[in-house]
Amino acid sequence: MRFSLNRYRAVVWTYLAEEVADFGRTCPALLAGRLPQALRERLAAHEDLRPRNWRARRLSLLLRATEDPWARAAAIASLLDPLQVAEVVDDPYERAHLDRLRPPPPPGMPTPAAAREIAERLTRADDPDEILWHRLSLALALDEARAVCPAPYPGRPPRLPRSPRLPRPRRPRRPPGGPTPSPCLPYCSGQRIRGPCR
Repeated sequence: MRFSLNRYRAVVWTYLAEEVADFGRTCPALLAGRLPQALRERLAAHEDLRPRNWRARRLSLLLRATEDPWARAAAIASLLDPLQVAEVVDDPYERAHLDRLRPPPPPGMPTPAAAREIAERLTRADDPDEILWHRLSLALALDEARAVCPAPYPGRPPRLPRSPRLPRPRRPRRPPGGPTPSPCLPYCSGQRIRGPCR
């Protein structure tokens, strides 16, 4: 699913043929006859969920494409207005770091200013509950990113990401009355296995 703007600056949504065929198989009642009352009310209210669904799909693709917690936070921040991001991210250096890691605009973004403004509105969350959801997601993603590695600050050498601590391997217990295992020979079921030290 992607969008483009035609010469009249109207948004045109393009779907994969496979998605359209799947929709026809799963919702055949919507292809013929009258629309259900709930959908007619949404149409009358000019409610369009396509931009929101597109943003959700794009975000999931961006999050799956990286393991870097700062890049993941930047992907979430890219869906919010800069003022919303500033309210969640107090530190200007962290905001600058998120801006550097911001994902590129989706393919097919128009270059004329008026058309670009319309397209940018589609790429940003606009519904209050969607904005709240992304603000909370950004706050959680920032906590995770800060725990792994802080954002770079000027004049401070960059710190390497902290690796999660792995539990120390436990030595096998010595059975009561059994021989003491040698640190260089394998030990199994209370019996030493003869062999060279490795």
